[in-house]
Amino acid sequence: MLVYEEHEISNHLDEWATRVHPDDIGFVRQAIAEHFAFVASHDLQEPLRKIKIFGDRLKTTCGETLTEQGRDYLERMQNAASRHADID
Repeated sequence: MLVYEEHEISNHLDEWATRVHPDDIGFVRQAIAEHFAFVASHDLQEPLRKIKIFGDRLKTTCGETLTEQGRDYLERMQNAASRHADID
């Protein structure tokens, strides 16, 4: 994964601004913002998938031995992960 410091991003945007026609700068910035939002959203989905997978595994392998409170917590965790996954 590429990681840039804030000043590097600013430098890249300044560089692109010199290469792009002034009428198109707004469009380019919007496209970059949309791409960033897509990538960030996609990257956040992986932890949610892991929560679901391990929650399912926990329910299957240990569900019978969990206390009522433990099952409630597990159910809440899985529901929250599902809700956040559906936001995308």
